Amino acid sequence: MFGLMKKFDRAAVLTDKAWLKKVSELEGVLYPGLEIKAFDKNQRAEAEAWLSS
Repeated sequence: MFGLMKKFDRAAVLTDKAWLKKVSELEGVLYPGLEIKAFDKNQRAEAEAWLSS
């Protein structure tokens, strides 16, 4: 999984769990070069826009 993470500079997480949002964004801080942002499950369009920006 770590090798795969090096191929990306951003990741979007879609979830309805507040704790999973926090953990996901914390992982983004822990892995240099990878930015992780969490979105509500119904924010797919916003997540895709963020990924492509």
